[in-house]
Amino acid sequence: MRVLRPSRIFILVVAATWFLPSLNARGHVVKFPRLVQVVLGPESVTMGLALTQHAGPRSELLRGRFDASGDGRLDEQERSSLAAWLDDRARRSLRLSLENEELRAEVVQRSLDLVGSDRALEGDALRLSSVAVLSLGLRSGTHRFRLEDRPENLRELVPIRLDLPPGWILSDVLAEGEALPLESSGPHSWQASFAGQGGSLQFTVTVPESQEDRSSSKSRGAANPPPEVGSLSTGSEP
Repeated sequence: MRVLRPSRIFILVVAATWFLPSLNARGHVVKFPRLVQVVLGPESVTMGLALTQHAGPRSELLRGRFDASGDGRLDEQERSSLAAWLDDRARRSLRLSLENEELRAEVVQRSLDLVGSDRALEGDALRLSSVAVLSLGLRSGTHRFRLEDRPENLRELVPIRLDLPPGWILSDVLAEGEALPLESSGPHSWQASFAGQGGSLQFTVTVPESQEDRSSSKSRGAANPPPEVGSLSTGSEP
């Protein structure tokens, strides 16, 4: 199974901020502590997430809460616990469904950057990145997806980026609630956002027939040649 490297995932996630200036017209205060990227592939779905807890009282509170040893610093285990808590909270409103069935991806990589220092009683920023993957074999044909999300704060925006393999086609996009519709941001990429109370994006992905499928189809045709004209019988004598 081929999975995009986490480093590449988050290079692409951060690129979602390209379109944020256009969102000021909606009257929201543009804050984007959470960025999401969905990468669909022939064998898997990858959901990348980047979260920033800006410096301030809340960051200090979180650092202090996870200082289980009480030594004033966050060791590796305490940092891992904090990262898991932040990740679970950040993903709780994010849902991706295929044909009305929710897809549950498993987190395969997670990292937390303690900006400034590892001291627990300081309000320096926290930066989380995580990647979740679900093995999913998408056959050739059309598939209807639904992506749902909402910001934790009504005055925040959650940028979303969707990436497809070359040759795959995106169509029939429907944005509901406070979701902006997907717009092209590159040859195989689209971007959108969720604001306020959140919403959903529905879209159809068309997967082209692979070379393997075409070869298999030709093999079946050769093994079962069509009947010659005049050899078909209606089941009754003329």
